[in-house]
Amino acid sequence: MLELAKENIIKEGLRSSVDLVLGDAHKLPFRSESIGLIVSTETLHHIRKPYELFGECMRVLKDRHEA
Repeated sequence: MLELAKENIIKEGLRSSVDLVLGDAHKLPFRSESIGLIVSTETLHHIRKPYELFGECMRVLKDRHEA
């Protein structure tokens, strides 16, 4: 999927605007409260420990009440 995403980014001319990161969903490679939005499709059935995934999502997401 990463290779497909890379191809699409290049095809759409977005190479300088998009960063692709490969990592483990149970231990996301981002600082706490550093991500504004997470979009995940067709993923959950691949996750070994869903509670860890959702915990990681909560950890890396910025507080939506921040100004």
